[in-house]
Amino acid sequence: MFKDSTLVGFFIILLLVFSYQQVAFGQMGKNLEVKILSGSADNDVKNAFYPDILPIEPGDTITWINEDSQAHSVASGLPKAPEYSGMFFKTGSIDAQKSASAQITDLEGHFAFYYFCEIHPWMTGKIVIATAPESQPETALPIATGQAAYHVGQNV
Repeated sequence: MFKDSTLVGFFIILLLVFSYQQVAFGQMGKNLEVKILSGSADNDVKNAFYPDILPIEPGDTITWINEDSQAHSVASGLPKAPEYSGMFFKTGSIDAQKSASAQITDLEGHFAFYYFCEIHPWMTGKIVIATAPESQPETALPIATGQAAYHVGQNV
């Protein structure tokens, strides 16, 4: 009896240590969703994915939910360069009202990944690495000041 409770205690401690390491080192990410919008197989539809730009962080999983009546297949890359299609992720066929997930594991040195539907190549989207400085949005509003330059400590 004592051996069984010691063994159970050991596994509980091991599970807690493993869980802590995943959280502490950023291995557990969020589950993010991108909707493939109804009617997106139509070439005239402007927005096929929602959101069309998705910020992610290391460890995040992206799930594409197909709300359309047609099957889709999402792959990293650009339609104009099919030879590079799917280098970072590829969902395979996603039937109507079904979903598929992917996790991009190689974020080092990247700030964005473009993706498209291999069946309907006009459907495109973008994933940006939220922690990369290059993916930070520029301000749409100009900042007006009274001077061209300021010195450290001077009020603006």
